[in-house]
Amino acid sequence: MALALLVTLGASCSFDSKGLGSPRDAGPDSGVGDSGPPGDGGPGDDGGPQDAGPDAAPDAQLCPGDQLGFTISNVEPCVVPVGATALNFNQPGSYLVNTLSGAVAPPMGASFLLPGSVLVQQTGSTEMVRVVSVSSFAVTAGTRVRVIGGPPLVIVSRGDVLVAGTIDASANEIEPATPVPGGALERGACGPRAGNDGRDSTDSQGGGGGGGGGAFQGAGGDGGDGAGQGRGAKGPKGVKPTALTLIPLRGGCPGGNGGSDNEASATDPAIGGEAGLGGGAIQISAGNVLTVSGGISVSGAGGGGGDVHSGGGGGGSGGGILLEAKVEIRTPGILVAAGGGGSSGGGSTSAQGAPGGDGHDDDGVAASGGDCGGINCAGGRGGGGGAGLLFDGAPGVDAFMNTSGGGGGGGGGVGLIQLRSASVPLMGMRHPPAITGGL
Repeated sequence: MALALLVTLGASCSFDSKGLGSPRDAGPDSGVGDSGPPGDGGPGDDGGPQDAGPDAAPDAQLCPGDQLGFTISNVEPCVVPVGATALNFNQPGSYLVNTLSGAVAPPMGASFLLPGSVLVQQTGSTEMVRVVSVSSFAVTAGTRVRVIGGPPLVIVSRGDVLVAGTIDASANEIEPATPVPGGALERGACGPRAGNDGRDSTDSQGGGGGGGGGAFQGAGGDGGDGAGQGRGAKGPKGVKPTALTLIPLRGGCPGGNGGSDNEASATDPAIGGEAGLGGGAIQISAGNVLTVSGGISVSGAGGGGGDVHSGGGGGGSGGGILLEAKVEIRTPGILVAAGGGGSSGGGSTSAQGAPGGDGHDDDGVAASGGDCGGINCAGGRGGGGGAGLLFDGAPGVDAFMNTSGGGGGGGGGVGLIQLRSASVPLMGMRHPPAITGGL
């Protein structure tokens, strides 16, 4: 069974089984996951003097989580597994990582379990995280690692980390049959950060209200009111927390659902637009240098369009990215935690509302709100998502008066990016701007 597992891992990603304190050969030291000469600073290379003898054994009294040279966030050091292998996602295409099961589906080959992996409770919290402990970690250019499953993902690497490809824990492309992004919060866990549902109409001549947008570092946008007799009121926006921190590690919050039409039935559902999900949460803790020359995205999803006479769904907020490294964090690539746009409300005759745009993964441009629905724009437009320096989601627009259109959904606010290291040079794109600090 053990041999079969190693064969499977070897076929799916680069997997170096050098253990903690295991002797190297007497020739040049290749480093864990190192493709260059000694001391070239590649993943697994500590950048220090190289010798031909065996590595010094780590302090036997130290827990694996204490061997990075600083106190890692959100995880007790002694619950971190021994990081005995290098994990390199190096096949072109997309890997699918499920943080609930710990399973990985590679672009080619059989699925396998993450090495050095455990699902544990966060420090000082009841929320769970998927911890993956390795000697070094890399995502090569042209490779995408899609993170789903529920719990946030925490990578603990004793050596270097290089993300030249993409780690994607955004809420984009999520469908009802697909698990939520790793780290995205459910409505009940968000409290006031979640957008509120728009109210249903109470009369056949009125439209439902739009759902409010979800919040994190940025507030969501209020939904828009429905129009007509018995119209549904807007759903209030999600409220940002007073303390901006990723301890505990948390993702984004959903928007609110749009209000339904009073005449909804099994044969004519006329339901409000579905709320957009919040983005996920990623933490990477490195014992040496952490470099992101590719990208990490935890953006929120746009709200779903409302049916006829119904309100639009609110956009989800961006999630959380926490990077920490003993030596330095270099981010010439892009880090994004944008909010999703709200959808438009349904028209007063036959037109459905348009969905809001998902939070962008590769720039600081705000996701668009859904365009107005129906003749004469009876359904209100959705609000745009927060992005870049515009932290808050935009409000949805009220349905056009003297119609029975639904209100637009509010946009989701931006998420949170935190960088912790002795050195954090200003480089690359960070949307929103990162909060930086020492260890």
